[in-house]
Amino acid sequence: MRVWALVLLMLVMSAQAAQEVPDVAVLIDVSGSMHKNDPHDERTQALRLLLNLLPAGSRFTLWTFADTPELIDRGSAMDSTQRSQALGVLNRIDAHGAWTDIHAALQSALHELSQDTGQNRHVILLTDGFVELGHGVGADKTSRDQVWTADLQQAIAAHVHIHSIALGGDADTALLRHLSLGSKGRFVQAQGQALTTAFLQIFDVAAPSQRVPVEGHSFSVDTGVRDMTLLAFRPVNGQMMQLMPPDQQSWTASQHPASVRWVHTDQYDIVSVEKPLAGTWHLAADMGPDSRVSILSDMSLEVQGVPTNVSPNTPLTLTIALRNREKVVTDADFLMLTTWTVEAGKVGDLWRKTLIYDGPEQGSVMVPGDGKFTVNLPGYAEPGDYVVRVRLISATFAREFDQLLHVTGHVADLPKAVVKRVATQEPVVSAPKKSSYRLWLWILSGIFGVLLLGGLGLIAYVVWRKHKLRLAIEKAAVGGGEGQETSADDGHKKK
Repeated sequence: MRVWALVLLMLVMSAQAAQEVPDVAVLIDVSGSMHKNDPHDERTQALRLLLNLLPAGSRFTLWTFADTPELIDRGSAMDSTQRSQALGVLNRIDAHGAWTDIHAALQSALHELSQDTGQNRHVILLTDGFVELGHGVGADKTSRDQVWTADLQQAIAAHVHIHSIALGGDADTALLRHLSLGSKGRFVQAQGQALTTAFLQIFDVAAPSQRVPVEGHSFSVDTGVRDMTLLAFRPVNGQMMQLMPPDQQSWTASQHPASVRWVHTDQYDIVSVEKPLAGTWHLAADMGPDSRVSILSDMSLEVQGVPTNVSPNTPLTLTIALRNREKVVTDADFLMLTTWTVEAGKVGDLWRKTLIYDGPEQGSVMVPGDGKFTVNLPGYAEPGDYVVRVRLISATFAREFDQLLHVTGHVADLPKAVVKRVATQEPVVSAPKKSSYRLWLWILSGIFGVLLLGGLGLIAYVVWRKHKLRLAIEKAAVGGGEGQETSADDGHKKK
């Protein structure tokens, strides 16, 4: 029974590990100062982008907060109905509050996320001010201290990443940065339309997607792509976008197949296509920065070793592999027909490396036996955002990985010291000890069970032997009496 329980547990854990869709709780400040810092309601526009990009199956919960947090939308697994419902409640975001209780807002989100058993959990916190409760400076300081220490430790223990957005120049950037760096989240300072970029950068951390490279005005889709989503930002005064599939049709925001989901705004277009035609797709418009084509496919590029935040001069080692479903591709003959390139650095000044390994013979290519390539990146001394981009190109398909790496000048906010304190207090970190304790209990109980069964078997054997011996004695006794009677009869006959 215990063996089957362990097998079932391993299957459940494997299923959870394979699940990449995020659980996102968004906290939006609606204090009165938002009339000044967000007069054009860019918060809603940025949230609309996030909702339209969240993959199917992910969960989205929206809270507004000022004096107290208010639940606006608690979503189940994301599908077309849930997406429409969440988009429909965005008009409830306003600026009616008087105060800013960040502690209460975080507690609401952390409690909500604790109901989920997955590991890919995120809080997006947007605010333009400091902790203010309206009960005096002392109360504000106490509440801020709770956010700084207790709320962060709770998030770390629950494996929740807090992504903070400081809106405008009056926000408590020290507190927000501390929360994000300490929980391995992203911290962004933004204003106006830059909010859309901030939400997109956070989305790339929470739900990194497979992409295909865009070259100029075209990109290629292979037969293994099950779903495709084009996000095209338009340059200022850019023309209306036209998308041309391989069959030479022309799609626009107003004219496209009913099966295609097309979202058109003043800043961008999002086009989602199920089972897109294989071949070359063309765009009859320029695309601005951050545009991309995301896909769902069994053939995926896996890149490990790119943290969200690092301290200056920290060298990194990337591990890169191609996966076919859940297995790493190790076929050397196949991998030798692909080209792998790595780019890293500031935009416009990228360091580039092609993954070619010279073997014993001139010009030969050596492929690691486990299919995993390693690349060492130098540390970056200057704080800021750096691009890490990996591309795989073959004759039949192409894949791209693109992630921002933030080098922080605030090393004290990185999670080392916080994690050490949590390790002595939080039960979550001590879980391996509990698991070891349970394992010893199982082993000891198994040994006790074996000994108990052995003892019972020995007692049963002794009782059985005694019973057999008693029967043998009785039989022998009965046999002896019969023999005496026979002898007496014989003697009588002789007389």
